[in-house]
Amino acid sequence: MVDFGNNQNAPIYFKDAISNDPVNVQLRIPVPGANIGDMVKVYYSQDGYSWTNSTLTTLLNVGGQPYAFVWSDHSTLFAIG
Repeated sequence: MVDFGNNQNAPIYFKDAISNDPVNVQLRIPVPGANIGDMVKVYYSQDGYSWTNSTLTTLLNVGGQPYAFVWSDHSTLFAIG
């Protein structure tokens, strides 16, 4: 779990603990009401304000629930469409 503190819009960048280099991490986002195996478009914001980026992904099974998996080097805002 990541604590964003008082500034909910501040991005948190993921970095290697030893080298401090940026790293991509896989984020999983629950998609209630969808079906495992559905294809969905995940919209995301690189700057926390505009929804200019998107990726298509298949919902995977996590504990019997559908989840979208995306890769990012920082925390961001997501919307499932």
